[in-house]
Amino acid sequence: MRKLLLSIAMFAFLGYWAQAQMIENFEGATTITLNTMANGHFDVPEAFEVVDNPGASAVNPSAKVCKFTRAFDGNPWAGFWSALATPIDLTTNKYMHVKVWKPRLSPTKFKIEGGGAGNFEITPMNEHTLTGEWEELVFFFENATGTYPTIVFMPDFEDPVTLTEDIVIYFDDIELNDSPNTGTVVNDVVIENYEGATTITMNTMANGHFDVPEAFEVIDNPDVSAVNPSAKVAKFTRAFDGNPWAGFWSALATPIDLTTNKYMHVKVWKPRVSPTKFKIEGGAAGNFEILPMTAQALTNQWEELVYFFEGATGTYPTIVFMPDFEDPVTLTEDIIIYFDDIILNNNPNTSMGISPAASYETVKVFPSHFTSQVNVYVETGAAKVVVSNMMGAPVMTRNNVAAGTITLDTQSLSSGMYFVSVYANGKVITRKAIKI
Repeated sequence: MRKLLLSIAMFAFLGYWAQAQMIENFEGATTITLNTMANGHFDVPEAFEVVDNPGASAVNPSAKVCKFTRAFDGNPWAGFWSALATPIDLTTNKYMHVKVWKPRLSPTKFKIEGGGAGNFEITPMNEHTLTGEWEELVFFFENATGTYPTIVFMPDFEDPVTLTEDIVIYFDDIELNDSPNTGTVVNDVVIENYEGATTITMNTMANGHFDVPEAFEVIDNPDVSAVNPSAKVAKFTRAFDGNPWAGFWSALATPIDLTTNKYMHVKVWKPRVSPTKFKIEGGAAGNFEILPMTAQALTNQWEELVYFFEGATGTYPTIVFMPDFEDPVTLTEDIIIYFDDIILNNNPNTSMGISPAASYETVKVFPSHFTSQVNVYVETGAAKVVVSNMMGAPVMTRNNVAAGTITLDTQSLSSGMYFVSVYANGKVITRKAIKI
C-alpha cells in the first residue's frame, strides 16, 4: 500500500448553511417577542410558552420549543407577529424554515412585513403532511429583497375554522437561509471535501496494476450540479484487475466520534451501478463495514450515499471507502470514479433533503427537463400526486394513483422549476423537475 497526501490549496469550504440566520430557536441564544394575534378567547400572552420538547426526534432534537395554545374560536390567521430587534435581510437568503408539530393537518402561512419590495404572505413549498410528530416547512420568498423588520406566523390557517375545542401546536427553529432543503445538519464533521479546508492521506488499497498514489488525484468537478456544486473533487482510477474492495483507507489526524453522529455521507459519480461500502476501524465497539442505506442507483451524475453506523460509538481513527465493490470484478478496462464531501453527522437525510429510506426505485419523475408532459413512476401506488410551483402552490393533483407510470399533461404550465410530491404509505417523497 502506498500513500497519496492531498495537500492542494483550494477554495474555502462554504456549505448551504453558511449564510443562515437563526431568528429564534427557543434555547435562550436568541429572544424575540411573540405577540398573540387573532386567537379568540385565548388572545393573551399565555397562548405562547417555552416548554420541553414533547417529541424529540431526528427532525427536531432540540431541548426547548415553543408551545402555542390555538383557540377554537380564533380567526384563521391566529398566531403571532414579532417586530425584530435586528431586521432580517432577504437579498440573498430567501428561504424561511420552521419546524412544526401539529395534531391535525391544516395550511400554514408565513408573512414578512415592512420591506421595500412590499409585504409577502405565503404557504410553504412542501405541504404539511404529518401529525403528532415534527416536520420542517420551508417558505420561499422569491420576490422579496432587502430588509424586513416584522415576521408573522400562522400555523393553523383553516378557513373557516372548524375547531370545537382548543388545540396545542408546537414550533421551533425559525431560520432564514439560502437553501430550499429541509434537514438542517447538526454537528457536521467534514472529514474531507477536497476544497483545501481539510486534508487526509488516502492510501491506495487493492487496486491491481494501478495500486499506486496516482490512482487518486484532486481535479475540477467534471459535472457541477445541484447535488454537488463543489469546485474540486477526488478522482479515482479504478483498475480492472483490482480486488472488489479496491479504494482507499486513511488514518485520520483527528479520530471521528460516533457517539452521537452516526451517519456518514459521501457523494459519488460512477459510470456503472455497483455496490459501495464504507468501513470504520479501531473503535472500542469494534470495526464496521456496511452498505449505504439506499444503494447507488444513478450513473454519470452525482448521487449522495448515506451509511448508518447504528452500533458504533466512541472514537474511530481509521476510515475505509470502497466505491465499486463488485464481487467478482467483471471489468475489462479501468474506469474513472469521482467522490466528494465525506461528512459525518447526525442527520439521515441527504443535503437535498431526501431520506435515503425513500429509494430512487420507489418514485421516479422523468424526464427531469420536460415540455408538454412529465411521467411519474410509483412502485406501490399512491394516495395522490401533487405538482407544486416554486412558491409551494399546487398546480396539478392526481388522486388514487395506481402502481406504475402515469403521464401528466403539462402544456399549460409556465417554464420553471416544479416539485412533484408523491403521497404514499403515510410518507411524502418529492422530486424536482424543470419545464423548459
